[in-house]
Amino acid sequence: MNLGQIPGYYYDAEKKKYFKIQANHVAPTDAKHAASNVNREQRQTKKRKIEDRRREKQLQQTVHRSRIVQHPLLAGTSLTREVGYHRSSAVGFDQRDAAFVDQLRPDRINLTRGTGGSTTSVWDVQPLSDGKAGIAVSSDLVSLHMVSEDSDTLPALVAVTQESKSPGNLFIGDRPSAHREFSRSNLFTLGQADTALWSSSLNLSKEMLAISGTENIFIANLAVGDVVHRLHLNDESRDVTWLNENTVAYGHHDVELWDVRSSGNATRFPRRHQPITGIQSPNKHGIQLLVSDNKHLELYDTRMGKSPLRSFTHKHQGPQLQFTVHEGLQIVTAVDIDNDVQTFSLRSGRPLGALRQPGDGQKALYSKLRWLDAEGGLGERETVLQACQGDSVPPFLWKLSYIEPEGYKLDSANDVKIEDRAFDDLCPRDGKA
Repeated sequence: MNLGQIPGYYYDAEKKKYFKIQANHVAPTDAKHAASNVNREQRQTKKRKIEDRRREKQLQQTVHRSRIVQHPLLAGTSLTREVGYHRSSAVGFDQRDAAFVDQLRPDRINLTRGTGGSTTSVWDVQPLSDGKAGIAVSSDLVSLHMVSEDSDTLPALVAVTQESKSPGNLFIGDRPSAHREFSRSNLFTLGQADTALWSSSLNLSKEMLAISGTENIFIANLAVGDVVHRLHLNDESRDVTWLNENTVAYGHHDVELWDVRSSGNATRFPRRHQPITGIQSPNKHGIQLLVSDNKHLELYDTRMGKSPLRSFTHKHQGPQLQFTVHEGLQIVTAVDIDNDVQTFSLRSGRPLGALRQPGDGQKALYSKLRWLDAEGGLGERETVLQACQGDSVPPFLWKLSYIEPEGYKLDSANDVKIEDRAFDDLCPRDGKA
């Protein structure tokens, strides 16, 4: 039987019968065989046929990727490398970054005070080029920067403490045992008695230090040894970073930029979320910013619009996020609300999981996460993530194998001799700066 269209009739595929098409003014409301419903169904049927033909043609012309290329062992790092096919997709980055993070192993290195052999809680550890390490033991510490040990114009170290106390909360000078012809030591008091400093960022190319506080952003010239710029804030900025050689990024809710050459500042990325708890430039290109609050990590690009390029869910406690970025690998490590160190890949935009925790039962919060270049036993370069715990003696390392981190002298696996008291003399444990 011919099931084509008969003028004036409609074929119902469900009932397999022909029905006479009724005029709209005669048919009841929403009648299936009314003229308007019949025309609408015919148009929809025509659209479905066109879309089916388009998909079928597209499927015939599509070259499907071999399944072996998706295999993590046969393709990710072996087969494609042998045939000269370099995978630069996000999936490839994700596999390599995940493999790197999975191989990091926790380890502790005990620090011994060179003055008396006793141990103390460590707030920050900075390696020195002569095989020693500068140690900070003050809980009032904001930042400790080892600037230069060989320059005749730059200081050896810069230290910033939080509270505005006498004799000062900014120290620019030489470390205690530095052997120089002319020793320098400058102490400054930044802010009022009821204000505090939150963070600082070093710009060695311009010999500048940016410091964020409750009411101001300060720019210190290290060669001159004095504060040369000051920007008043309506709201406090808990972190600050250099976007490039001349531009400082800061903010309370919104991300703002300040050009220190012209003293012009503007809001670049409006964020109506929680207050900013951290801001860093993840690389040296001077175009991207990694911004955090208590619930998210967001990556912004100054060449793009005002929306973040990538966003990670990351909950943490406290007014500041303890995090760092490995510039080469583009891996973010950040302490979460459970005191676990979570990792994220900026290249693939995916979380990589938490690092392994030691089995010694330490509960203190991690602080001052820092990636260090290290030299292995055979002279190869390796990467180490260092973290300090405020209530524990040793700094903490995640590493791929047993290595000797640059800046430490290891006599054994559990002994590091520190010959300099460094910041201990500047910021004693009673909080006096």
